[in-house]
Amino acid sequence: MGAADYITASLRTSEVAALVIILVEASMGLFLMETMRITRLFPVIGNLSDRARRRMMWVALTLLVTLAGIEAALALMRDMLIQDKQALVQSLASVQQAAMADSWVGKIPTVGQMLLGFILPFALTFVAIPLESLIHSARTVGGALLMVLARGFAMLLRIAGNLIRQVSRVLVHLYDVVIVLPLWVERMAGVAPAARPVRRDPAADHATAAEEA
Repeated sequence: MGAADYITASLRTSEVAALVIILVEASMGLFLMETMRITRLFPVIGNLSDRARRRMMWVALTLLVTLAGIEAALALMRDMLIQDKQALVQSLASVQQAAMADSWVGKIPTVGQMLLGFILPFALTFVAIPLESLIHSARTVGGALLMVLARGFAMLLRIAGNLIRQVSRVLVHLYDVVIVLPLWVERMAGVAPAARPVRRDPAADHATAAEEA
């Protein structure tokens, strides 16, 4: 695939294709491990008859070898494309191509890449073993993580509750300090009129006495 083909602005088509191939290889390796009863992630496969299980094993192994061959071919094609690009650059620069590229020493990187590409699918097959351990221990680990999160959340709530209680006490004391002066002024204003002497009118007193007589 061309390097200029993009599915999105930052996701190349070649990267998606490589990811698909790797996932298919891992899936075939998982099915191969299940049919060989090395792992037991899928009880349905383990409960199959020996004949059906062997057929599935050979199908998975054949697909795995095919994918390994595709990986090796892709490694060879990549090396050939790189060599063609280098030859084109050297021809445009009018420089003689090195003779080492045609010798057996220049083929070592290509052979190594092809060998790694062929081994990769079989290496991905053994991913099923730690995957089984991860799935079986995920429940215990998940429960422990949830317990730690719950305890941490409870501690945060306890700290927040204590902080709010202390802040409310401080606000009550501040309110008491602020309200003292208005209460004192109100008390003084209420006591002052009661302390003044009441003046009586003598003429009104004589009139009241006459009426009573």
